[in-house]
Amino acid sequence: MNEILHGHWIRCVNMFRMNATTFQSLCFQLENQYGLKTSRRTCVFEKVGMFLYTIAFGASNMEVYKRFQHSRETISMLFYEVLKSVCSLGTDSIQPIDPEFVNTPREIVNNPRYMPHFKVMKLLVFTDDALN
Repeated sequence: MNEILHGHWIRCVNMFRMNATTFQSLCFQLENQYGLKTSRRTCVFEKVGMFLYTIAFGASNMEVYKRFQHSRETISMLFYEVLKSVCSLGTDSIQPIDPEFVNTPREIVNNPRYMPHFKVMKLLVFTDDALN
């Protein structure tokens, strides 16, 4: 990890799809605000690195195992830990402008492809008399 983070900047971008400064900021934020902890054998940087490598390349557990030299069980467990922290970060960071969804955006209202899905449908209620 040190080689990637402190080496040529393009290595970090190629490996994790972000520069070293952004990667380190993400790690610090996940650690300080979202409860991601360093374990006995794996630091936060390595946990986040394995997670990002997996999603950046669509890497299998076996590929991550070979690259980072941890057991496949450990890799699965660490991936889940980081995923929980990233999901918490996402729910705090990604919020709708209109949380009550009162207004429909113009892009939807003016597009006949999407608007039919947002119209209020009237339900027809049949009574026994109407069926006879």
